[in-house]
Amino acid sequence: MSGKRLPLQAFSKEMLGLLLKMFRAISQRENHPLAKGQVTIPQFLILEALYEAQPRKLREFSQILKVTPSAVTGIIERMEKEQWIHRTADSRDRRVHWMWLTLKGKKLVLSVLRQKEKSIRAMFTELTDQERWVYLRLFRKVVGQK
Repeated sequence: MSGKRLPLQAFSKEMLGLLLKMFRAISQRENHPLAKGQVTIPQFLILEALYEAQPRKLREFSQILKVTPSAVTGIIERMEKEQWIHRTADSRDRRVHWMWLTLKGKKLVLSVLRQKEKSIRAMFTELTDQERWVYLRLFRKVVGQK
C-alpha cells in the first residue's frame, strides 16, 4: 500500500474499471441461465429473495427492485409462465398476492449461486487467507455489514 493520497474521484474511476473487469471474468466462467441472458437481473433478484424467505408478498418486490407495482406484476407474470414461481391471492384480502418458488425456480437459483461461488473461488485462489480476510472485512464495511 502506498502512503500516497487517493482522491475519491480517482478511486471511484479505478474501482469502476476493476469491477467491470471482475464482472466480465466471472461471466466468462459461468454457463447458467443468468449468464446466458435467459433470466434477467430483476427476475433473478426476485428468485433469490424468494429463495431466502418465502412466501413473500408481491408488493415487497417493488421495494426490492425500486420499480412500480405494475412493473413487478409484468415481471412476475413472465416468471409464472416460465414456471419459476407460484402466485396466489390472499384468502382474506384479494389485493394481496403471495409468491413461492417452484421446484424449477429453486433449481435455477441453486444453479446460478453454485456457479457464482465456484467463479469467486477461482478468482480469489491466488490470495492468501489473510488477504481474503482483509478483502471480506473491507467489502462488509462497504455494504454495511459488520
